[in-house]
Amino acid sequence: MGAVGYNDRLYLNIGTFGSPTWTEIDLRKDMSGGENVNNADHTTAKEARQGFTAYQYGLSEFTISTEMIPPTATESSTSYETVRDANRNRTTVDALWVRAGAITTDGLDAVRAICGVYGGERNAPIGGDPVTESYELRNQQNDDLAVPTYGTTSGGAFVPGS
Repeated sequence: MGAVGYNDRLYLNIGTFGSPTWTEIDLRKDMSGGENVNNADHTTAKEARQGFTAYQYGLSEFTISTEMIPPTATESSTSYETVRDANRNRTTVDALWVRAGAITTDGLDAVRAICGVYGGERNAPIGGDPVTESYELRNQQNDDLAVPTYGTTSGGAFVPGS
């Protein structure tokens, strides 16, 4: 049996890159994404073999799509405010996607990426469902930190390359 979707967790670093302080996006409804490896058509008329197109690996992109539930007027949420403010101010967030559990569980697959925050579409349904805002966290060019880093969790921390 596969992992239950709500077990995946999304964290934001509210500390520094070298000494991260991870806070979970606690007001989240849904989340999807990952690394998408694109293909590039490598066929030329000279190289075409019996009419087949030839492909090579192209560029990759890393995206996390999430629906967040904004806090009420009397509540606050550091993670929501961090995402909203990064979207409004066109800044980046340091995101950590832990798959199948919490960062405090050792040995879970995780990926860390510096992301721009795009979207922000608000959905206010009629009939009692919660208001949501949709955001996309996309890997953002940022000096040497532009490539998502894969690793695992250990002792409440992210261990790259493990």
